Amino acid sequence: MSFAALANRAVGGVETIFIMTGDQYALTSSSLIRQVVSLGGDVESLAAVLPPQVVRQLQSKQEEIRRRNPPEPDTPTG
Repeated sequence: MSFAALANRAVGGVETIFIMTGDQYALTSSSLIRQVVSLGGDVESLAAVLPPQVVRQLQSKQEEIRRRNPPEPDTPTG
């Protein structure tokens, strides 16, 4: 149960009902999508829940992040 649901019950005597979404929409959290992009995850795997244009834009953004912050080598070179 969420904090908001507990607060609703305690303060207003209101019960909260949670309705689960279908599997195809379960992963459309904007913060989760931002994490996938920023951490270099497979943006193509989001194609099931995002329009193709959005996937392309996210891939472009991910490439921009890589160009600005290239990964550091695992071992020293020298």
